[in-house]
Amino acid sequence: MPKDIKEQIKVLFNQVGEKSIANQLQKLNDLFLTQYKLKIDNIEIIPLETEIYYFNEKHPFKDKMIHKTPEQKNNFGKLYFHKRGGYYGGVDICLSEENYYLSILLRSAIVNSISIWGPNRVKRQFYNEALLPIEIQEIISKLTNKTNILFKRDKYINTSNIYHQKRIQGKAYKEGEIYKLNSLNLGEKINGKYQYLKEIKHNFYSLKRKQEIINNFEIRG
Repeated sequence: MPKDIKEQIKVLFNQVGEKSIANQLQKLNDLFLTQYKLKIDNIEIIPLETEIYYFNEKHPFKDKMIHKTPEQKNNFGKLYFHKRGGYYGGVDICLSEENYYLSILLRSAIVNSISIWGPNRVKRQFYNEALLPIEIQEIISKLTNKTNILFKRDKYINTSNIYHQKRIQGKAYKEGEIYKLNSLNLGEKINGKYQYLKEIKHNFYSLKRKQEIINNFEIRG
């Protein structure tokens, strides 16, 4: 049971002001990216890039970009498949136990040892790895009903190897959303370079955004 995640969520509720709330959401991203993986039947997922979303009527942080679907609240530890058709959209891990919305989008991940960059591709890989001769909606139903899928990783990533940035796309982001709620797991440094830099260079889905991220990595590294 991920007690540390639940403790950080309790801390979230005690924050006052949007900036403090955003900082605590970032800490939840840190924890998930550095210490956790998902295990569902024959599928193992190690998060590489995540975006966290939060909306609570009793709290001042009103996230404009969260879907606010029933699956994103009171559904702790289960998957939420975005409702866009087929392979489009993405997959979230839900972290809400009550009447508020809190989930983390798996924007990029290692799925059964294969690094996948981009939320649509992660969602598609879930279908591929399920290895079930059934329709996509049946696969979604099977996977979303799974419980106890959050596990501690065997080896933790140092939090200094997590890079935070603004969310990559969406109307609210373009209107000036300032909080850095998209987070990348850079992996360990090998020969002076971050472990996943090569994969990002070759596989990142937005050429313009890729160059911006790489430039920041180079500065950090």
